[in-house]
Amino acid sequence: MVQIPAEDRVRIFHAYNEADVQWEVTPDGTIHNYTSVEYWGNGLGLSLRSLPCKILLNYLTSITDEHAIEVAKIAKLFNRTCLEYIGCASDNYLSIGKYITSEITINYFDFVLSPKVLLKIFDYLRSKSYNVGYGSYSAQDLIDAGIAVYVVNKATI
Repeated sequence: MVQIPAEDRVRIFHAYNEADVQWEVTPDGTIHNYTSVEYWGNGLGLSLRSLPCKILLNYLTSITDEHAIEVAKIAKLFNRTCLEYIGCASDNYLSIGKYITSEITINYFDFVLSPKVLLKIFDYLRSKSYNVGYGSYSAQDLIDAGIAVYVVNKATI
């Protein structure tokens, strides 16, 4: 099992600050979900060492069209780059966004995005609960450490 220090747990929860979280199941079987923004803003004062919630992660391979388009807008690629590497015009945001997120999943890019742009993309994806991990911790590390779980069917939660 992956051990993640308390300081890193704080950073991870802050990085996923707009993601949904799953609170522990109460004795009557109820699962309480709140956004982590509500958690941080409501003054519960809980220790992150015993935080009774997990970040709900979505698979990046199932990114919505809306989120893929936003990723493309953040990337701001030039037409030549899009045509050469992706095979589409620079205003085809959906294709660009889907391509970028598919490349992120294998940690490889055919083209260069600046570190600043990559950070913006990762921050955006974390805000939408996608499984991009944090720093040197992969999404699987977050799950193994008990910080996160995958959303199976958000409608049933």
